[in-house]
Order: sequence, then structure tokens, then C-alpha cells
Amino acid sequence: MPNASSDPSGCDPLTKSRATLFSLLLLRLRALHANRSAPPSYYIGQAYVEDHARIDCTIAFVLLYPGHVEQFQFWFHGSNVQVTQSGNQLQVTVFRNISIQLWDDLRLIGVGQQFIVGYVRTILPRINQSLLDNRYGRGHLLSMTFAIFEVIGVSVTVKNRRIWLNWPQSILPFPPALRLSGQVATLYLRDYIDSIDAFFRNEYDDCVRRVITSTENFIEAKKWKVKQTFWSNIVSIIRRLFHLRTRRNSSLRRTLSDNLDCSLISNRVLNENMQYVYSIRNKIVHNGYRMSITAGGFCDKSICSVYYLIYRHSGDRQLSQYAFTLHQQFTGLKGFLGELYDLDEIERWRQKPLTGPVVNSPADLEHWIFSALRFTEADKRSI
Repeated sequence: MPNASSDPSGCDPLTKSRATLFSLLLLRLRALHANRSAPPSYYIGQAYVEDHARIDCTIAFVLLYPGHVEQFQFWFHGSNVQVTQSGNQLQVTVFRNISIQLWDDLRLIGVGQQFIVGYVRTILPRINQSLLDNRYGRGHLLSMTFAIFEVIGVSVTVKNRRIWLNWPQSILPFPPALRLSGQVATLYLRDYIDSIDAFFRNEYDDCVRRVITSTENFIEAKKWKVKQTFWSNIVSIIRRLFHLRTRRNSSLRRTLSDNLDCSLISNRVLNENMQYVYSIRNKIVHNGYRMSITAGGFCDKSICSVYYLIYRHSGDRQLSQYAFTLHQQFTGLKGFLGELYDLDEIERWRQKPLTGPVVNSPADLEHWIFSALRFTEADKRSI
């Protein structure tokens, strides 16, 4: 006969009481964390960056991959990354150390998962580069690349304790973009959207090509022309007299510079940036140039440059509003998908002196925005 006082779940009353108390304690810890008072100053990840106590861990995740690739490994920011294949799954294992406080927050109150996603995001470009090498170097047409939102089965393990992350997460449509999307249909906006998709997959060669294709289609839609000089008119007359085929000067370089008022810093920066992106695109298309895995910042600025070109010069208020909503979405998604939560990058950023301009007027703001958008020498070296 079973004991009438025994718990049908198999736990004795003392163990059950302890589990209940521990659950209440964790709930209290979560409440205290959520309602703590605001500090005098704060930056994202501060508690983990300033925590010098570290613990070794294993971060693991899976990529559903239809092709085949030989296993490979590499070192990245002091982390050892190993990639193996089992069936249609690429199993990625990252050996590194993390803040002990981050580990405690993960296991006790479920806080800090976005920083693990930030770690995963930073190594994807290196993995994608190997998959692109497999596509082009070995002719494997199914060697696809991955964005951070396609990563599944993310976990963190310390010793024998494993924590599973709630990732990936579904993201609802952006309401302003959804409202305007059915009312605007232009080819150059499609190319602009495709450049963002290539950016998220770290296919930086394709991103540059898409940016220039969007710019060329924008110029075509606007019917911008190269301004004719006296001598170019003479040459055109001679060609017509002798029934020679008239050459159409459709150089993106001259068309942009002839149609943008470069006395304004905004147009000057857009012209300079797009001229440089155009030269890189030509090297990719005609000379077999391959972008580096560190070219993310360069491509980010390239995408923003074509956005400002469309937003400020489309001549269509509704179209410009739609481009603005796409840009807002792009900016928000970059943060949500890990850009704001890369603790290694935050730590490097904190070691730099904090300097910045004083903004007292719209003109100051305009100067600050486009000075920041202009390609630096570091941006050019990164590609």
C-alpha cells in the first residue's frame, strides 16, 4: 500500500517546498532587476563589460544547410569556432569566456540573452565567407549563406548546465512600411531592399552591386542626364552629319555630379560616397574583387547613402515617406539582431575617448549626420 501522505508527483513535501521557495526567490530577483533605480549614467552591457570575473563557456547553434561543406574551424576575438556538418545541419560550437554576471543573469533570471546573440552575430561573417568560398571555389550552387535570424538551437553551456535561448523570434511587419507598401512600386526601391537583405547575410559583394543597381535605376527613373558642354555638342553634330552612331554618356559618376548641388554638404557626401561605391562595384564585376568580411560598416554606409539619395531627391512625397520607413526598419533591425549587443565591440568602444560635435542648429545637425556618413580611410581599408 502506498503511503497516503506521499506526493503523487514523486517529490516529498520538503523537496516540493524548497522548489516553491526557490521559484519565489527567482521571481523576486526578476522583479528587483526590472524595478531597480536608474543609475547616474549607463551604456548597453555596462555590467558585463565592467565585470572582470570571467567563466569559460560553450555557445552552440545550428544552421539548416542544403549543401555540403568540409568541417572547418577558426579563431575570432580569442574564441575558437568549430563548424561540423551532420546531415542537413551545420553545427557550430564556440569556445570562449563570458562575464560571470552575464552567466548568472542567464541562468537565474533569464536576462542577457541578446548579448549571446550579439556574440553569435559577430562570427557569422567569417562562417559565411567560408560558405561563399565553397560556392565559388568548388562550384557548389547550394552553398547558401545565413543571416542571424536564421540561426536556430542557440544554447550556452557552463560545465554541465545548459541554457537554451529564445531565438530566433518572429518579427511583425513594420506598420508604417506596411501601410505605404501597396501604394509605392519602383524598381530602385526593390534593389534598395535587396541590398539590405544581402547586408544581413554578409554577402557584401552582392550588397555593393545592389546599391549601385538601385542608384542606376533611380537615375533612369528621374531621367537625369549628363550636362552637355560646348565641345560635346560639337561632337554630337559631327556624328549626326556623318551618320555615326551617337554615343550615350550614361556614366553614373558624371550624372550624379551634374545633377546634385555639391555646394551642400549632404549632396557632396552622397556624390563622394556613391562615386567610391561605383568604383568598388566595377572592381567586383570586372576584376573579380572580393569584399572582406570586415566590410559591414562600409556596406552600411553605402545603403544609407542610397537611402538619402532616394529620400531627398525622389520628388515624390509618398515614395520618400516609404523609403524613410524602410530606413527606420533597417536601423531598428540592426540593433535587434545583435549590432547593439556585441560586448567585445562595446568594450573596444569604451576604450576610445568620447568626443563629438556640439549641435545647436539644424545646420549643425545636417553637418554632423553627413560628416558621419562620409567614408573614412578606415572604412576604405576595411573592404
